[in-house]
Amino acid sequence: MDRKQRIIKYGSLVHFSCEEGYIAATGLEAEDLFIREKNGTDIDEEPLPLLGFETSVFRIEAPASSLTAKAQEAVADHFSNNNTLLMEHFSNINTAPELMYGKTFLLLHSVSQMCVAVFPSRPSKSDPNCVRLVLVKPGEVESDFCEFVMTPRYKIHDDGDPVCRGDEVLLRLAAFPIFVHVTGRKHPGLNKWGMPFEEDGCDSSINAFEKGLAAGRMVDDLRSEVNGSEERAVGFVVQRYDIGRDQANYQRALYHIARPYVPSGVPVLLYHRERESFLTTSLTSESRQQKESEETKKTMGANVVSGGDNGISGGALSTNKESSFVEGVFVSRSATQLEGSGTFTPDTPDANDNTDSDVDHAGTPFPLLMKDETSTGCVSNEGTAFNDVWRSCTALWILENENSTIGGAVRMQSVKYRLRQACSNMYLAVAGSGIDAFFEGNGESDFSESVDGMGAAALEEGSDAGSNSSRNQLRAASLCMIPPPRTTKDLQRTLFTLTPMFFTECNFLIENDCLTLQNVLTGMYVCTQEARDRLFLQWQPSVSDTITVRSSRQEIVQDVMFLRSHCERLCRYRDAFQALARLKKSRHPSFHRDGGGLEPYPGKRESSDSCEENLTPTRAAFVQGGALSTDFGVSSLGRQTRTTETPYASILPIIYASQSSLEELIRFCSSARVRDALRLDGIPIVRRQRMIFELNIHRLVMDVILTPFSLLQSEETDGMGDKTMSGMLPWGCSPRLPPLPLMGGFFCMGDALDDAHSEVHLVCRLAFRFLRQMVRKAKMLKKWLVEFIPYFLELGGHRFRVSDTMTELFSENNSVPRPVVESVADHFIGSLRRGRSAGHLNLLASMCTVGFSGIFERQAMVCQKLLVENSELLSRFVLNQNGEWAVVVNEGEAPVECGALFELMRPHNSQQQMGSDAKYARFLQSEIQLLGCLCFDGCPS
Repeated sequence: MDRKQRIIKYGSLVHFSCEEGYIAATGLEAEDLFIREKNGTDIDEEPLPLLGFETSVFRIEAPASSLTAKAQEAVADHFSNNNTLLMEHFSNINTAPELMYGKTFLLLHSVSQMCVAVFPSRPSKSDPNCVRLVLVKPGEVESDFCEFVMTPRYKIHDDGDPVCRGDEVLLRLAAFPIFVHVTGRKHPGLNKWGMPFEEDGCDSSINAFEKGLAAGRMVDDLRSEVNGSEERAVGFVVQRYDIGRDQANYQRALYHIARPYVPSGVPVLLYHRERESFLTTSLTSESRQQKESEETKKTMGANVVSGGDNGISGGALSTNKESSFVEGVFVSRSATQLEGSGTFTPDTPDANDNTDSDVDHAGTPFPLLMKDETSTGCVSNEGTAFNDVWRSCTALWILENENSTIGGAVRMQSVKYRLRQACSNMYLAVAGSGIDAFFEGNGESDFSESVDGMGAAALEEGSDAGSNSSRNQLRAASLCMIPPPRTTKDLQRTLFTLTPMFFTECNFLIENDCLTLQNVLTGMYVCTQEARDRLFLQWQPSVSDTITVRSSRQEIVQDVMFLRSHCERLCRYRDAFQALARLKKSRHPSFHRDGGGLEPYPGKRESSDSCEENLTPTRAAFVQGGALSTDFGVSSLGRQTRTTETPYASILPIIYASQSSLEELIRFCSSARVRDALRLDGIPIVRRQRMIFELNIHRLVMDVILTPFSLLQSEETDGMGDKTMSGMLPWGCSPRLPPLPLMGGFFCMGDALDDAHSEVHLVCRLAFRFLRQMVRKAKMLKKWLVEFIPYFLELGGHRFRVSDTMTELFSENNSVPRPVVESVADHFIGSLRRGRSAGHLNLLASMCTVGFSGIFERQAMVCQKLLVENSELLSRFVLNQNGEWAVVVNEGEAPVECGALFELMRPHNSQQQMGSDAKYARFLQSEIQLLGCLCFDGCPS
């Protein structure tokens, strides 16, 4: 190819590779760049193609002050070229400014749209002689720290020569002689599971769960770091990611197509025009959860057990329950447990229809269509994107090229793609007896020849009579969702081709054009049935399946990718503690002495400089002559340098990263300037709150709270062999919450207040604060946390500030069942016997009113349980000798004037004055508020 045809221009998407791999970043603010290896590894440690390559893609942008930027603004890119393109206008597109050696540019991360910048005030975490490279928000740093230039690796080009695909270059900061460098991380004191080396064989009791966890999540610190150095540099090969963009725009101009093309590697919406529905999955469809909840209540009835052991009787916590057939196995995906063995035999022997309850493999979700009830007005307007956040945040899909290092416009027919759900990172795949026979019997032959007579009948007739006890039962070819492929079988069964439904001369996929999806392995087409939301496979495409691809609002895409990145961190935290708990349970030599006692490893509590993610606001490092700010938020305050015995020193970076993520998530759903996440109480952002529940993040946060104290997998899932937690619920959550009381975790809940566990305690406090913020002033969302109330009560008394979360949960909420309200009232009234707490009284007050109206039943219950049966727990008001109201603080002591008590709460008083008397004054204030709430609409007692 002529060098002129390989020139890289401003606005292009590129990736940089070296011998170790590709420069990458997950997309979080203040995150260090790292090197992603060129090949993944499968379960047998064999090379595997990279997936999710968009994290290694960067956009070349011109600095805002340069002349090149002004020229670039006039050039339409594939995100904003909605205007009609004619041949006479194509020259304006094809003449974007060329990137030349010595010319300045910005590197914008394609996923997060954040800018790559040098962090000159902080040394690299891997090499103290280097400085950090991080992601920052555009405009928050000085241009000197984020403008780069390219210089040729070898002296074959001069300044002013164009940069072309395949050139080996050096990246240098334009204002300073700092080159981009790579440093490999080494931890000689830890083995590959992140644990200290032992003389005994560590591999003996490591099962597939811990191996997979170590390979994919727990050892992120072992990857190479991208940093900056004045003395050393690494040569990178620059390649263009959006190959074919110019050709796609040329064809659009040639055929007068005004609509933009569909890019690969970018989240888009798959919309069924005929049925006015989005493509989503079974585990992220709220409407399906509500529907199956109603069906389950009708069929199960009194068989639902909802925490009766905790003083909550008779199905009070019977919340949303999902059940499905998993190749003949009945799987419940609810938080509470069902009576019986967990298996179910269908009443009708005919299972030939591809119904909504057909699911491949145990607990695996499947694709379905979600009815669009709010955005139908946008369908007729081809130039607009869908704006409804609640309906589209789980319907975002990424078309990923078989060669994931190639992006650009999606090509029709000739190129294979994988469909990945953006929020869950799960792939669309096919499953069935024929697929198993192809890989087990004759994997090298053609698919149609590998299927035996029974398998062919299963494919053609659509029969599905799977059984959990026999693999010889027939299972129809069906669609399912699987985690990122790690086997050859999964790689091949996730490939699809896109074919235009109607004839078109354009070779690229254009927005709003109807298409058909064909699986490469089976040759079958993705179709729908008129009366069902479930997708199925058949040999011929259906003319009624008018599936189109549409774009979504950019802020929705950014929010979804932001949430996914932080949730992946929280998953690492949860899975790390689950792996430690299993190793402890198996008496692994890394965790036990010969005598059987747990051996804590002395570890140093380091400052935030050595954490996995630096929590310092990035803008503080780019001051213009002033002093650096030290207002870093709560995490850095609780992370001051000190030495103590830490029983899980190897995962401290994961713990610190989880604290940072929870802080960012709290700020994500709140509008406030306060940096301290534990005290943030800003205005909630409603659309983001709804997005959090739509993506089922509240369930993951509950796992984060419970993971140090309990094993999260149930006995049923333990019997699944090598199958991991991923795929059962979003974010790999177990189908059921652990039983109460909590046990089996890495340490007991009674030890939560120990100094050695202070970092884990902070994670729990932040998690409870996040739960509070996600339902703050959101009445319709509070119902999703009701099922967690028994666990809130179990976790109370350990300074997690559970009462604050429950106060917000009960505020303006009259839908909580009465048995649950009674159990909460009994619990906190019992806590009042152990000590006065204004928070407990605030909780009792919040459950008695909605607005300025009282809830009679709850008012009567609190009056009976507190004012009548436990009146000694409240303060007694009397008149003193001067005829003024006073309070009897302690029996036998003189009453204290009310005015004197409340005077202690005024701001001008010193901290010493606001001691125990001030706490009692707050208790008294809460008591008066509670009595007022009990009198709304008339006191019932």
